[in-house]
Amino acid sequence: MIVHADVLKVVEKAKLLGEKGKDSLALRRLKEAEKKYPEDSFLLANIALIAQRLEKNNLAIEYYLKALNLDPENPTYIFNYGVLLYGIRKFDEGLKKIQKALSYERNSFYHLTFAKFLYNSGRTLEAEENLILAQNFDCTPKVRYQINWIKAHVYLRMGNLKTGWKFFESRLEPGTDGLNTTHDPMKSIRILNGEIPQWRGEDLSNKTIIINDEQGFGDTIQFSRYVLALGEKYDNITINFICKKELFRLFGFMPNYVNLFYREENQQVIEEINGDFHIFLMSIPLYFETNYESIYSKYPYISSEDNKIDYPFIVKDKLNIGISWSGNKANPNDLNRSIWSLEELEPLLSINSINFISLQVGSSYVSVEKDNRIIDSSSYIEDFKDSLDIIKRLDLIVTIDTALAHLSGAANIPCWVFLPKIATDWRWGENLKHCPWYKSLKIYKQENPDDWTVPINSVVKEIKQKFKI
Repeated sequence: MIVHADVLKVVEKAKLLGEKGKDSLALRRLKEAEKKYPEDSFLLANIALIAQRLEKNNLAIEYYLKALNLDPENPTYIFNYGVLLYGIRKFDEGLKKIQKALSYERNSFYHLTFAKFLYNSGRTLEAEENLILAQNFDCTPKVRYQINWIKAHVYLRMGNLKTGWKFFESRLEPGTDGLNTTHDPMKSIRILNGEIPQWRGEDLSNKTIIINDEQGFGDTIQFSRYVLALGEKYDNITINFICKKELFRLFGFMPNYVNLFYREENQQVIEEINGDFHIFLMSIPLYFETNYESIYSKYPYISSEDNKIDYPFIVKDKLNIGISWSGNKANPNDLNRSIWSLEELEPLLSINSINFISLQVGSSYVSVEKDNRIIDSSSYIEDFKDSLDIIKRLDLIVTIDTALAHLSGAANIPCWVFLPKIATDWRWGENLKHCPWYKSLKIYKQENPDDWTVPINSVVKEIKQKFKI
């Protein structure tokens, strides 16, 4: 491929504009150059790339096809086009294009990207194969971290927990995106400066350990079981457990060897917490689990005393089912996991003998005013303790993949979970019907992306059978 010198200059200037956040201007400059060089595939491909960044997807497709018509075996064009197709939910087409690009050129980034998309598409073994291939090429530290991070999810999904947790520790490596994510909620300067050593499996009898929660609410609820596991394993242990404020009252049941703190608006207290060791919550399983059979499984491991609140939305002579269909829109996977229209839930909501109670709260709240078959409980929910007090009174929880599923499982409350076909979280396992982390959860997964028909109809059928409706 021969690129005209003037085109190289225009493209370089466009890249500089892009680095300054001026992609729209860069796109205009490139399209102006197209008038003079309408058959320069390099120019056309760069127009496509910037259009892709601007989410002008139809324009991007148009120009990738123009570039590929002129240079059909160019791996960069094919790869970028494949990434675009996958990103606009043409999953199979995108995977085929990336695989085709790999037939012309192999490098760590192509294999890593292919592995990510294969993992998201549920082709876990193929993802593992491409991660192994990716690591055989020279890698930047960032790519090396991403390889290890996806490996962690691959092995955890497959139930190889021993290997999975080892790779999961890659998030703590200096200079990685994972370190920033993990440390973001934790502000203890002494821990960040290394003044309190990280626990690596030492005997904690007669010792004090600081545990920092991390990542999402569901992660903390799921792995809070290991706070109890440490207490059962070591004599006279003291645990200083730091969590998010929304979870503080929920964990109030914990034994007296646990001192509970929340970090929000509480920085001075956090700085004064002492310990012989510290550990991030999701690093503890590394020292406990090797497979699904070894998972700490005493249920319920989250509990609360019954409150005296008389919830007006609970009907005594009906089946009371709590429902959640929309997640936090800030979650990068929300497009896949959420049910975007109540119309899709019509087969479920049309069962007249059920009292449906919305458990949507906070940023994940979706108005139910247009459907009087669903009663809103959000005014009774300030934090996860309130959610627990409500769901303990219900007959069943039906939800997408949110923290509510973890809360139900941790409290051993029957819960049926809708899972997406694309980007299914690792913790739900590989094509399982029951969740290995919780005895009370059942899984209903999409057969096709963006189509909730099968899981919803399956839940309707089982509700009618179980409750003899």
